[in-house]
Amino acid sequence: MKSLLENWRKYLDEEPKAIEAIPGTDTQAGRQGTIDYFWDGGKENLKDEKDPATGWSRFIKINRKEGGKWKGYQVVLFNDATGRDTFYFLLDGETPIFYIATQPHKDGVITGNVRKSGGEDFKATDFYKELIERHGVIYSDNMQSPGGQKIWKWLRADEKVNVEEDGDRLRATRQ
Repeated sequence: MKSLLENWRKYLDEEPKAIEAIPGTDTQAGRQGTIDYFWDGGKENLKDEKDPATGWSRFIKINRKEGGKWKGYQVVLFNDATGRDTFYFLLDGETPIFYIATQPHKDGVITGNVRKSGGEDFKATDFYKELIERHGVIYSDNMQSPGGQKIWKWLRADEKVNVEEDGDRLRATRQ
């Protein structure tokens, strides 16, 4: 009983579950290909296609909005067809180099599907911190690829970010 009381966290399944890396994203060209697919020229309401890297169905994006500048990159946002989820893109000129999907959750947003292929002057973790600034709180997905685990590892190491467990997700705020 003493061991159970001292080591109770080991018996809980609270951390996000690990998943394999997204197929086709193990190279720079593969990551850029999936970002280009999601971006698709910045057009709205496209459907009936499959992602060339994963084979997954296309999501429909609507309500294009300009999100200002971040570290010199143009930020463009779309919503999914329901208007609930928000997709962020960072553009280097006309080229999308970063993509992340977010979804409302409790007092913030869940950070989900993410790709980065350029922007050598920032890490994906840096844009996660921008999302904390914009939303106050971000949550991990309840499943994480090796890349997602790395992002949250870096967030935990940042002394300006507070990361704590929240059920099967991680929750991050500014210190």
